[in-house]
Amino acid sequence: MTSLTTIRGFKTTASALVLAAAALATQPALAQDAEAPAEDTSILGGELSGNVGFFTDYIYRGVTQTNNEAAIQGGIDWGHSSGFYVGAWGSNVDFNDGDQASIEVDVYAGFGGAFDALPALSYDVGAIYYWYPGATKSLDYDFWELYGSLGYDFDFLATSVGIAWSPEFFGDTGDAFYYQFGVEVPLPYDVSFAANYNIQSFSESAQDDYQDWNAGLGYSVWDLDLSLTYSQTESLGADDNKAVTFGVGYAF
Repeated sequence: MTSLTTIRGFKTTASALVLAAAALATQPALAQDAEAPAEDTSILGGELSGNVGFFTDYIYRGVTQTNNEAAIQGGIDWGHSSGFYVGAWGSNVDFNDGDQASIEVDVYAGFGGAFDALPALSYDVGAIYYWYPGATKSLDYDFWELYGSLGYDFDFLATSVGIAWSPEFFGDTGDAFYYQFGVEVPLPYDVSFAANYNIQSFSESAQDDYQDWNAGLGYSVWDLDLSLTYSQTESLGADDNKAVTFGVGYAF
């Protein structure tokens, strides 16, 4: 929706950088020469960051958004030392709907950080708007969502739980909840392993609930973030809901 696991929006291919932007603003600057004051790179008291990536598929909550084709994605985020952040992210999409929608743009804002009394426990709350410019309004693709999550870093592994709620989900499918449970484990040679189990629930009986899960490896080399992820969706049937996705991302 660039970490293998992510909280904001619970996407599986691109978005945890929004929290990195907020963290960047709180990190101490490198020591500067006493005769050369540090250059102020902040904007309105916060820091800008960006990301761009190429993925062999765009899997959102266990379902391809590009008709099993490749996606080019990117975003820009502004994070403040207080934990407040805003950002925008985009990707090509293909719903096999006669090209009604070919682009997804997400705009979001939220607040995240760690608890002073327990630094290993982090939180994130916010809102995101999914916009599909060019799609006929009657398709009701655009929708709002509120999200919240908690994470805990045990050093040898990190865990997360989260929930997202939309009063009117994609395609006019009504009130919907998405529950996320994740774990990430650092491996030798700077490799990371991450896995998520998720549940998509709808209040209207016309839309069936389903579960999805994914697991993958991540590695950074030459300032590039490489990922290889297997994802599978249950209760939708067919092998189309199994995918192996390779990604290359760059953060700046």
